[in-house]
Amino acid sequence: MANLLIWRPRRLAVLGAKLGTLLGALTLLSVLASAAYLGVFWLIGQGAGLPGATGGDFWPGLGLIWLRGLVLVLLAAAAGFALATLGRRTAAALGAVTAYAVVWELGLRVVVEVVGLPRGEDWMLSTYLDAWLTGEARLSDATACRGVSGYCDGNYQIGWVLGLAVLLTLVGVLTMAAFGAFRRRDLI
Repeated sequence: MANLLIWRPRRLAVLGAKLGTLLGALTLLSVLASAAYLGVFWLIGQGAGLPGATGGDFWPGLGLIWLRGLVLVLLAAAAGFALATLGRRTAAALGAVTAYAVVWELGLRVVVEVVGLPRGEDWMLSTYLDAWLTGEARLSDATACRGVSGYCDGNYQIGWVLGLAVLLTLVGVLTMAAFGAFRRRDLI
């Protein structure tokens, strides 16, 4: 892609169009796949005669879960796009995600546990993914009760708003870095 866009005068517009096309196609695919999925389960429920309770809070709750999943898919696609643009290869994006998972999510968890760092889960992206998808991440901090003589459970919560803010910030920074790097790439 970089070689094809060297001669193009409006390279950032083309890169933005590629990102927009990716996000639009994923949105359309998600809507169609979700409709087919729900349709099949509706047919199964009608055929078996046990559709279950679908009134009250069922549809709004299902819609909220679907929307959270869709936003996560779009954020992951934008982050992957940005990492692939920064690394000039799709393999770079896969390598970056793998390195993050092994070094940070697994390695840092071990270090946090050994050192006894307070609220070590706050440094993990998976905590904010959990908060976004479930609405609230309930966590426990064993170090919070050190030196406390009365009742102390050490529990705390991270809400979906903070989870979404962290995810949006991460994807926004990656995307801006990708567009900034691509703007200067191969032209200087």
